[in-house]
Amino acid sequence: MAVTPVAFYAVSNEEHFLGLVALLNSLRLRGHKEPLLVADCGLAAWQLEALAPHAEVVAVDRETSPYMLKTSLPRGRPAWKMVLLDADLLVLRPLTPILEEQAAVVAFADPVAHRFHPEWAELLDVPPIRRLPYVNSGLLVLSGDIGRSILDLVAGKQKRVDTATTRAEGGRPSSPFYYSDQDVWNAVLASSVDPGELVVLPAELAPHPPFTASAGQEPYVLHHVDRKPWLHSTRANAYSRLLPRLLLGDDVALRLEPAQVPPRFRAGTVARLDRLRAEASALAYGLRGRVGLRRRLAERRRLRA
Repeated sequence: MAVTPVAFYAVSNEEHFLGLVALLNSLRLRGHKEPLLVADCGLAAWQLEALAPHAEVVAVDRETSPYMLKTSLPRGRPAWKMVLLDADLLVLRPLTPILEEQAAVVAFADPVAHRFHPEWAELLDVPPIRRLPYVNSGLLVLSGDIGRSILDLVAGKQKRVDTATTRAEGGRPSSPFYYSDQDVWNAVLASSVDPGELVVLPAELAPHPPFTASAGQEPYVLHHVDRKPWLHSTRANAYSRLLPRLLLGDDVALRLEPAQVPPRFRAGTVARLDRLRAEASALAYGLRGRVGLRRRLAERRRLRA
């Protein structure tokens, strides 16, 4: 059977559908016509119907955390170059230069590039960990036989993670697997991949909120980690300002109806008022976090549980 040269892979559920649509439309607007395969871990029927002409959607185990499903489709439906994308990414310019890299793995450094846990080796039963830049797992390019072997290794080692210690389950940052699958990816890359087969691009080329301007090259993507602007009230930023265009624009591959997106992303007076409300709510949320109230409340909830 012929192997597809390049394919994109994402994971989504009902809550993250709007992010997935924005990702899809940003890929197509930047000229990427390659197949997009989506692991469905909880999409609604109307969302599946909307996606059908634009992506291949495959049902996966809904009992498994979405964070641990990233390897599922590329392992089952591999391409020669497999681009694993989080559903909270927007593509700003063609990814062609990344796809032309000859290394087996291309990734972007994470803002916490200093993160390192030598005990990953024992906990995951992998060779000793080399100290490398800690990478973000939101965009990974894996190529050829080496790329597929890495997928298999990560998929197997993820099963050894105690999910109760992860960020999603209220774990502490000092936990070796606070960032769940991302920590596993880093452990595997730092222990089992020849340094010559790994290219790590600067974090500034795939920035996280607040998306501060860079004096260097234009970023390839924006990565809206943490609170998603379509799910929560967030401060306006580069990502949220692009969302209306990518969800409702006349020239996008999958155009949604205004009623299918939150009011703040629509046009008109009601939308402007909702944006002001969201901005005020996000500001209050940020102030609570800075004085430590959010952390203390979360700790109390954990103790009561």
